[in-house]
Amino acid sequence: MPRVPTYDNLQVTPSSMPGQRLDAPVTPEIASLPAKQLGQLGDAVQKAGSAGATIFIDLQKQANDARVQEAVEKFREQELKLTYDKDVGFLNQRGSSAFQRESGKSLQDDYIETLNKKYDEIYGGLGNDAQKLMFKEQADRIKVNFGAQATKHEADEFYHFQKSVKDSVISNGLNEIGLRYNDPVAVDEAVNRVKQAAYDKAMMESNSAQFAEVQAKKALSDAHKVAISTAIEKNNVAYAEGYKNKYKDQMQANDLLYVEGLVTKEMDKKVGIQAAQTVINGNLPKMMTSNIDRAFNIAIGSESSGRQFDAAGNPLKSSKGAIGKAQLLPSTGPEAAKLAGLEWDEERFYNDEKYNETLGKAYFEKQLKDFNGRIDLAYAAYNAGPRAVREAMEKAVKDSQIPSANAGKMKSYLEYLPTETQNYVEKNMKAYNSGQGEFEKPSLLEIHRQVRDSLGPDASTDRVKIAVDEASRQYDQIEKAIKQKDDATVANAMKMIVANGGDYAALPAALQAAIPPKELSGVMKFANDIRNGDDHTNEALYLQLTQYPEQLKSMSDDEFYRLRSELSQSDFKHFANERSKQITGRSSDKFDDINSASVKSIVNNRLMSLGIDPSPKDTNKSEMMRVSSVFKYVNDAVIEKQMQDGKKMSDAELEKFIDKLFAQSTMTKGGWFSSDKQGRMLNMKASDIPTDVRKLIEQDFNNRGIEPTDSDVLNAYWMLESKKKKQSSGATGKW
Repeated sequence: MPRVPTYDNLQVTPSSMPGQRLDAPVTPEIASLPAKQLGQLGDAVQKAGSAGATIFIDLQKQANDARVQEAVEKFREQELKLTYDKDVGFLNQRGSSAFQRESGKSLQDDYIETLNKKYDEIYGGLGNDAQKLMFKEQADRIKVNFGAQATKHEADEFYHFQKSVKDSVISNGLNEIGLRYNDPVAVDEAVNRVKQAAYDKAMMESNSAQFAEVQAKKALSDAHKVAISTAIEKNNVAYAEGYKNKYKDQMQANDLLYVEGLVTKEMDKKVGIQAAQTVINGNLPKMMTSNIDRAFNIAIGSESSGRQFDAAGNPLKSSKGAIGKAQLLPSTGPEAAKLAGLEWDEERFYNDEKYNETLGKAYFEKQLKDFNGRIDLAYAAYNAGPRAVREAMEKAVKDSQIPSANAGKMKSYLEYLPTETQNYVEKNMKAYNSGQGEFEKPSLLEIHRQVRDSLGPDASTDRVKIAVDEASRQYDQIEKAIKQKDDATVANAMKMIVANGGDYAALPAALQAAIPPKELSGVMKFANDIRNGDDHTNEALYLQLTQYPEQLKSMSDDEFYRLRSELSQSDFKHFANERSKQITGRSSDKFDDINSASVKSIVNNRLMSLGIDPSPKDTNKSEMMRVSSVFKYVNDAVIEKQMQDGKKMSDAELEKFIDKLFAQSTMTKGGWFSSDKQGRMLNMKASDIPTDVRKLIEQDFNNRGIEPTDSDVLNAYWMLESKKKKQSSGATGKW
């Protein structure tokens, strides 16, 4: 800031004080003046001396004022620095540093002491007492204001510090409640700290005790809300429910309503999901019937037809004394109960169907284990007793070793068991091998009914919906898992059958056992078809895949391979190429690959021009087989043409080639009183084939052990006619 000029060495000392007579030297000139003149001269001299003194005093006052002003500004400069400077100003002393000084003094005393050092320095440099007095008056006022600001800042910082401490207590308390929500002692201690800190904070803000109490209750309610919310987040809904009931009187209405909604929602979710899981678990054996369950179901079906009581309502009893659904002898009951891990209860054995069945299954599984998994032996032991079976096996081995009697042929143990047992085992094994014995799989609607029943009539709508949705989700997952497993098993079996030429018996025993019962006959038929060379195509499937090839993309590898049982080898290869194109989005340059989209479009248009629906309904089987035959004939012809030419056809070439196919004519069957006539070949039905030719074609199929479909016959006729035309035109091997 500007500096005021100083006059530190200024000294103005008049020879006499104002009003004092001034003695002047008497010269001859003065002495010669008349007395009057001398008097006048004296007065003038006196007046001149008085005016000079006044001027001197004014100059001195101005100099003092300037010096004091400069000193005050220096002092004020220091005061401002100690107030606002970012490094040393007290306003930048925050938190505990404002009221916990290293010196042990208050902020005011600490800073006043520093300011006083500057005061003493400036004061000591002043030139006279007047300057010091004037400086002191102004500097004291500055110091008083400075001290008041320092004191206020210290008080403000202490207030904010205390407030932040209370906020920290509240925040830490809430965090502790969240982390230790399930520790009642820790929660109670934290709740009390939060409540007290909220009360103290409100009082610090000069609020009424009533207001402070309200704030404390609000903080307390917040703390409980945190604990309950955390318990729910940790999936400890039951604890959250108990906590809410314990502390609900300490919670505000809106917080209680909030957590009530959370608890109810989570309880609905938890109970609903648990109900769905329980129902699904109870039905799982029926959704995925194991081979052991199948075998036992067949056994109790043979033993008791699945009944615990007879027509009169009495426990079912055999001629040998076997009881109930499982047809166990009472003497076997205690052993079976022990195997099942249950207490033996004769009353339940006679009258509790589930108890009787559980004991029977445990006993059957014991026989299966003792006879190394041989189901036939387990059946025999269950019917005739394990001792009788072992004795029969020993006799069979012993008698088989007598060459003269048996010519070395191994005798069957069944020959040494009662006829009843022989029939029982034969019947059961036939049923087992044909895939029988599965539980009746519950429908999704039945699962939903069981879920609703388990929740009871008073269950909330939300709880029921959650349970039903979860049951549907799990049911769907299980269905998909079963299908995926079945697809993999059947596909592996089919691959092995193709590799071994159709020998089903050569499949590993474990693989045979894993084939789903409902798929068993299909797999065995496939093996027979491969063995007999009956490599045919399902026309409906061929047409479906031709018209809607995009569905190939959604199939798994195993699911697609299962189509091999319904497609000939060449057709399966064709659709394998189509599937690859659907998945990769890229066409192959191979000559055996066709532009299916173009072929489909061209053929559909040509069929419609002939008045033929290219996508007939499934109910019109003959028309569906006819259209399928057209597509198969065209596809095969295009592939053959491309293989002959050594290149793929362009769209224009395809259209020209297919038009040529549709333009071909041939002999068609005439009416009852007319001879055969010429007609468009691809406009034919199987019934249009001349009778004598059709008989020859069917005979050819029959000679190969194949019962041909109309589509098989129609395709064979078209191929035969095409071959004739090529030969007659002298262009064998060329279209």
